[in-house]
Amino acid sequence: MNRMITTAAATFKELFEEIAAWFYDYFNPELEGYVNFDFGGGNMVNIRVIVFGIFVGVFLASVYMVYVKNIVGAFVRKLLSEECLSEERAQSLEALGFDRNPFVKLATRGSLLASTVVQLESKTTTGEDGEVQTLPARYYIKEEKKYVAGMRFNARGSGAVTLLFVLLISVICIFVIFGFLPQILRFVDNTISIFSVKGNTVQ
Repeated sequence: MNRMITTAAATFKELFEEIAAWFYDYFNPELEGYVNFDFGGGNMVNIRVIVFGIFVGVFLASVYMVYVKNIVGAFVRKLLSEECLSEERAQSLEALGFDRNPFVKLATRGSLLASTVVQLESKTTTGEDGEVQTLPARYYIKEEKKYVAGMRFNARGSGAVTLLFVLLISVICIFVIFGFLPQILRFVDNTISIFSVKGNTVQ
């Protein structure tokens, strides 16, 4: 039994090392023989950082879009569906069902909703019987901004499926770029050389 476990562990380790070596070779292609490019001294590292950085940025932007459209957008759409379009119709987070949503609470304190949602600050009042009451903050959207708010925070096309699609496309693009990177750089290098020769000839 121990021998089988040892053999399986050795096989798994060998397989893992082969996969790791393949990935290393794939994302470290040989970039030599270029006239206008020098990929020594860590320049290859810079290319990887730039390529991966671009697609990480695209993915994070997609995550932010899902957050805005689906989480914060749900709050805006609730205000519209409840017709909270004036100070008299304003409602609190509790009345709208978002009092336990930390993301919506955070959004109401920041600049994300500043141009769309009007916040009426909480205030303390004293009744005729002397009882002190605290009215929570209430929110509404101005009548003239309801169309823009509905368009901006429309959830269509911004769900988990879209996020997975962006991630899949990003991974495919990264593999394609590194797979054809030597050819792409060769084309760019030759193009630069051709225009350089033409420029020198004209001079």
